[in-house]
Amino acid sequence: MRILCSLLTLFCFVNLLPAQGVKPQPKPKAKNLVVNPGFELRADSTKDLELSNPINRALGWNNPNDGDAKLYTSVKKGTGEMVYDPNGSSWEFKARGGKNVAGMNVRGKRDAGEKREYIQGTLREPLTVGKKYYFGFWVHYHCEGANNIGIAFLPEKITLDGSGLVPLKPVSYQANVTNYDKAVTWASVRDSFVAYKPYQSFIIGNFSPDSLTKVQSNKYNHYFAYIDDIVVVEAGNQAVAPTANVEKEKEKWTYNEIASKKVNTTILLDNIYFKYASAQLLPESDPALENLLSQMRLASTFRILIKGHTSEEGDKDYNQKLSENRAKAIKEYLVRNKIDAARIQTAGFGETMPVVADDDSEENRKKNRRVEFEILEK
Repeated sequence: MRILCSLLTLFCFVNLLPAQGVKPQPKPKAKNLVVNPGFELRADSTKDLELSNPINRALGWNNPNDGDAKLYTSVKKGTGEMVYDPNGSSWEFKARGGKNVAGMNVRGKRDAGEKREYIQGTLREPLTVGKKYYFGFWVHYHCEGANNIGIAFLPEKITLDGSGLVPLKPVSYQANVTNYDKAVTWASVRDSFVAYKPYQSFIIGNFSPDSLTKVQSNKYNHYFAYIDDIVVVEAGNQAVAPTANVEKEKEKWTYNEIASKKVNTTILLDNIYFKYASAQLLPESDPALENLLSQMRLASTFRILIKGHTSEEGDKDYNQKLSENRAKAIKEYLVRNKIDAARIQTAGFGETMPVVADDDSEENRKKNRRVEFEILEK
């Protein structure tokens, strides 16, 4: 019995020791940050899908402009399921994963101008500034291949007028032409980028003009791409590859923030400080002024209206003049820094346009004392 107990004790002890020669467990795969990356989840599950549907039938996706990007779904054929190509033929193909795919025009027809379609989605969490990420997707072209499908990030989802070229700068894109190949239905596209803003919204499509978009041929005059299984994942501890021009890459993120704004959009200039009862700008305003200056340089065709506002304290006529002078002070700062004066208009509204009707507390008065700018033209 003693021998048996000793053997059992030894057996238990040995099993508590680290296993020898056992391979370590693989690290978990990086989490895909894209919400509904394969378009399988529906925004309204009570309605059946047609062969082609508005892209917003897919949960988390929509059109950012007046284009008509679509959600396509598979139907049963024999023992399998196929997506039917609606663009001039009955040819079918399999979805890369699941049943659904997205489809969009990626280059204008020769007789239709630079018409573009895009899809707009969301990340599960904001990007981490300074981190490296991989962006990837699977593409299947209709009839003939092209290039330039990319991704641009924004602070929030947008809605733009028109169905032309969306004027954003992609942080990653498909540089080489992916040829149409009926035998090899889906081709993988993958690239990396560094996040310079903590953005969570994004748009996918071709942001380059037709003149800079390469195509496999001009035989069919039709440039349509199906997209599936989109990926944005953190690159882990991998070193960030050196970029030839980091500042230029950083500028893309700010530029997109500006370019996504509609004409007549009014934007609050946060953290602008003036000397009390004066139009003299205080040094604490420098970061906000430099940011506005950067935006004006990047968006070199924009014209803006700078608008000054005050609270109800003091004389009404005095407040009107003070609001005008504060707007002019910001214009003078921009002009001193080589921004064309013809691009900047100013106006003062005194106490006539409060954002908070009750001007009875210092907190509310601070909100009403503000400077804004309105985009007049792009």
